[in-house]
Amino acid sequence: MPLVCYLDRSQRIPVVPISVCLSADLRESFAWGRIIAEAVAAGGRRAAFVASGSVSHKLVRGPERWPSPADQELDRRFARMLADGEYEKLWAWLPEYAEAAEPEMGGRHLATMLGAIIGAQRKFAATVHAYGPSSGSGNYVISLAAR
Repeated sequence: MPLVCYLDRSQRIPVVPISVCLSADLRESFAWGRIIAEAVAAGGRRAAFVASGSVSHKLVRGPERWPSPADQELDRRFARMLADGEYEKLWAWLPEYAEAAEPEMGGRHLATMLGAIIGAQRKFAATVHAYGPSSGSGNYVISLAAR
Protein backbone atom coordinates (compact mmCIF):
# COMPACT_ATOMS: atom_id res chain seq x y z
CA MET A 1 0.00 0.00 0.00
CA PRO A 2 1.47 3.42 -0.93
CA LEU A 3 2.52 5.73 1.91
CA VAL A 4 -0.24 8.21 1.02
CA CYS A 5 -2.87 5.58 1.85
CA TYR A 6 -1.53 5.41 5.40
CA LEU A 7 -1.63 9.20 5.74
CA ASP A 8 -5.25 9.52 4.55
CA ARG A 9 -7.04 6.18 4.34
CA SER A 10 -10.23 7.87 3.11
CA GLN A 11 -8.22 9.45 0.28
CA ARG A 12 -10.17 12.71 0.57
CA ILE A 13 -7.07 14.89 0.71
CA PRO A 14 -5.42 15.63 -2.66
CA VAL A 15 -1.89 14.19 -2.77
CA VAL A 16 0.89 14.89 -5.24
CA PRO A 17 3.60 12.23 -4.81
CA ILE A 18 7.09 13.36 -5.77
CA SER A 19 10.19 11.24 -6.17
CA VAL A 20 13.78 12.38 -6.06
CA CYS A 21 15.96 11.61 -9.03
CA LEU A 22 19.36 9.92 -8.72
CA SER A 23 20.69 11.85 -11.71
CA ALA A 24 19.99 15.16 -9.94
CA ASP A 25 22.54 16.53 -7.52
CA LEU A 26 21.86 18.11 -4.14
CA ARG A 27 21.52 21.62 -5.61
CA GLU A 28 18.93 20.47 -8.15
CA SER A 29 17.02 18.58 -5.46
CA PHE A 30 17.09 21.68 -3.23
CA ALA A 31 15.81 23.84 -6.13
CA TRP A 32 12.97 21.37 -6.68
CA GLY A 33 11.94 21.77 -3.03
CA ARG A 34 11.97 25.58 -3.34
CA ILE A 35 9.83 25.39 -6.48
CA ILE A 36 7.33 23.22 -4.62
CA ALA A 37 7.13 25.76 -1.76
CA GLU A 38 6.73 28.64 -4.22
CA ALA A 39 3.95 26.82 -6.10
CA VAL A 40 2.07 26.17 -2.86
CA ALA A 41 2.39 29.83 -1.83
CA ALA A 42 1.32 31.07 -5.27
CA GLY A 43 -1.76 28.86 -5.12
CA GLY A 44 -2.75 30.25 -1.73
CA ARG A 45 -3.20 26.76 -0.34
CA ARG A 46 -1.91 24.91 2.68
CA ALA A 47 0.24 21.86 2.13
CA ALA A 48 2.03 19.15 4.03
CA PHE A 49 5.43 18.08 2.76
CA VAL A 50 6.44 14.53 3.70
CA ALA A 51 10.09 13.60 3.22
CA SER A 52 10.69 9.87 3.50
CA GLY A 53 14.10 8.22 3.62
CA SER A 54 16.78 7.36 6.11
CA VAL A 55 19.43 9.71 7.40
CA SER A 56 22.61 7.60 7.75
CA HIS A 57 22.29 4.68 5.34
CA LYS A 58 25.24 2.27 5.52
CA LEU A 59 23.27 -0.95 5.33
CA VAL A 60 24.24 -4.14 7.14
CA ARG A 61 22.25 -7.34 7.52
CA GLY A 62 19.82 -7.45 10.42
CA PRO A 63 16.90 -5.09 11.00
CA GLU A 64 17.97 -4.43 14.59
CA ARG A 65 21.47 -3.23 13.61
CA TRP A 66 22.24 0.37 14.55
CA PRO A 67 24.40 2.82 12.60
CA SER A 68 27.93 3.31 13.94
CA PRO A 69 28.31 5.68 16.91
CA ALA A 70 29.91 8.25 14.58
CA ASP A 71 26.97 8.06 12.16
CA GLN A 72 24.49 8.29 15.03
CA GLU A 73 26.22 11.49 16.16
CA LEU A 74 25.98 12.91 12.63
CA ASP A 75 22.28 12.02 12.58
CA ARG A 76 21.76 13.72 15.96
CA ARG A 77 23.51 16.84 14.68
CA PHE A 78 21.27 16.86 11.59
CA ALA A 79 18.12 16.51 13.70
CA ARG A 80 19.29 19.11 16.23
CA MET A 81 19.98 21.69 13.51
CA LEU A 82 16.60 21.00 11.92
CA ALA A 83 14.81 21.27 15.28
CA ASP A 84 16.68 24.48 16.14
CA GLY A 85 15.58 26.10 12.86
CA GLU A 86 19.14 26.38 11.52
CA TYR A 87 17.91 25.67 7.99
CA GLU A 88 20.52 27.69 6.06
CA LYS A 89 23.38 26.23 8.12
CA LEU A 90 21.95 22.75 7.65
CA TRP A 91 21.74 23.26 3.89
CA ALA A 92 25.37 24.49 3.83
CA TRP A 93 26.45 21.42 5.85
CA LEU A 94 24.40 18.89 3.85
CA PRO A 95 27.14 18.00 1.29
CA GLU A 96 29.60 17.22 4.11
CA TYR A 97 26.94 15.27 6.00
CA ALA A 98 25.99 13.32 2.86
CA GLU A 99 29.62 12.40 2.23
CA ALA A 100 30.15 11.17 5.80
CA ALA A 101 26.81 9.56 6.72
CA GLU A 102 25.77 8.36 3.25
CA PRO A 103 22.05 9.13 3.69
CA GLU A 104 19.56 7.32 1.50
CA MET A 105 19.52 8.56 -2.12
CA GLY A 106 22.69 10.53 -1.36
CA GLY A 107 20.64 12.97 0.72
CA ARG A 108 18.50 14.13 -2.20
CA HIS A 109 15.29 13.72 -0.18
CA LEU A 110 16.86 15.85 2.56
CA ALA A 111 17.91 18.52 0.05
CA THR A 112 14.38 18.63 -1.39
CA MET A 113 12.94 18.90 2.12
CA LEU A 114 15.34 21.75 3.01
CA GLY A 115 14.48 23.52 -0.25
CA ALA A 116 10.79 23.35 0.66
CA ILE A 117 11.44 24.54 4.23
CA ILE A 118 13.67 27.45 3.20
CA GLY A 119 11.40 28.25 0.25
CA ALA A 120 8.45 28.59 2.62
CA GLN A 121 10.27 31.56 4.23
CA ARG A 122 9.07 30.82 7.72
CA LYS A 123 10.12 29.08 10.90
CA PHE A 124 8.69 25.81 12.11
CA ALA A 125 8.31 24.27 15.55
CA ALA A 126 9.91 20.82 15.48
CA THR A 127 9.02 17.71 17.42
CA VAL A 128 11.48 14.83 17.35
CA HIS A 129 9.28 11.78 17.90
CA ALA A 130 11.72 8.89 17.51
CA TYR A 131 15.04 7.66 16.16
CA GLY A 132 15.67 4.03 15.42
CA PRO A 133 17.64 1.54 13.36
CA SER A 134 16.88 -0.56 10.34
CA SER A 135 19.68 -2.73 9.01
CA GLY A 136 22.35 -0.22 9.98
CA SER A 137 20.51 2.87 8.78
CA GLY A 138 19.34 5.67 11.05
CA ASN A 139 15.71 6.72 10.82
CA TYR A 140 14.03 9.73 12.43
CA VAL A 141 10.40 10.65 12.79
CA ILE A 142 10.31 14.45 13.03
CA SER A 143 7.33 16.72 12.50
CA LEU A 144 7.47 20.43 11.76
CA ALA A 145 4.53 22.76 12.35
CA ALA A 146 4.33 26.34 11.11
CA ARG A 147 4.81 28.91 13.87
